[in-house]
Amino acid sequence: MKNFKKFFVLLLMVFVMTGCVKKTVHMDINKNGEITISGISAASSSASSYVDTDEERESLTALGYKVEDYKDEENDWVGIQFSKTYKLDDISTSEATEVHIEKLGTEDFEKEFKFQKDGKTYKANFVFDTSEDYDSSLDSYASSMELSYSVTLPNKPKSHNADVVSDDGKTLTWNVKYGEKKVIQYEFALSSNTWIWIIVGVVVIAAVAIAVVVFLNKKKNGQTPTMVVPVGYPNASIQPAQPTVPVQPTVPVTPAPVAPVPPVPPTAPVEPAVGTPAPSVESPAPAETVQNTDNTTNA
Repeated sequence: MKNFKKFFVLLLMVFVMTGCVKKTVHMDINKNGEITISGISAASSSASSYVDTDEERESLTALGYKVEDYKDEENDWVGIQFSKTYKLDDISTSEATEVHIEKLGTEDFEKEFKFQKDGKTYKANFVFDTSEDYDSSLDSYASSMELSYSVTLPNKPKSHNADVVSDDGKTLTWNVKYGEKKVIQYEFALSSNTWIWIIVGVVVIAAVAIAVVVFLNKKKNGQTPTMVVPVGYPNASIQPAQPTVPVQPTVPVTPAPVAPVPPVPPTAPVEPAVGTPAPSVESPAPAETVQNTDNTTNA
């Protein structure tokens, strides 16, 4: 915490000269799980000669930060800006840890900088504490101090306690007052459920459309329509299917009896014509007597 202590010691000198200092920290969290921390330590240009940033620059560089000169002519700021990229998986833990933003640029910050992970959700438990280095003689200049922490998330947060939220809901800002301990908390996920809900909505709409078409076709054909409720359709109850009416067996057809065909009457004999002699019928010849030529001995 040496950097911030020295920073606030310099505040008194700068305020005596100009009354303006700036200390901001921003985190940009991407969908690929990369986190880039960037910050600015600056003072009014008229007091820049009284502020020595060389030690802070060396400390940040030793911890892997990229440090560059910072100058904002429009707002009359001069100082340094720094940045470093982390992997979210490398700084995640299942335990809740309190991270002190004011320690940024020190070895203590590198050790405690963690996000709490629960499934696919990440939670930040940070504090920006300026109470330890509080000096009441600087109260009258507190309004001229620009102290803040901000974060830009890949999606809208699930919860947060930010002071300011951007229009798209992804950038959160906490404004810190000198002498206070600012609690910073937010939860987020790298992926969004938007596309899942879109797909579910399309499926539900398609299922309803198909059910309506089937309903209308059955009604048109004179059948009793049974409305099929698609699974997942909100606020809908599934009606039980109506029992099927059993088909009655066909009564066998008994063939009609066939009337018997009457016998054909015999043909009547043909009567001879008048004057025509009737044919004679010859009598059979008498049988010849066969005489016994054998001699018979009379007793």
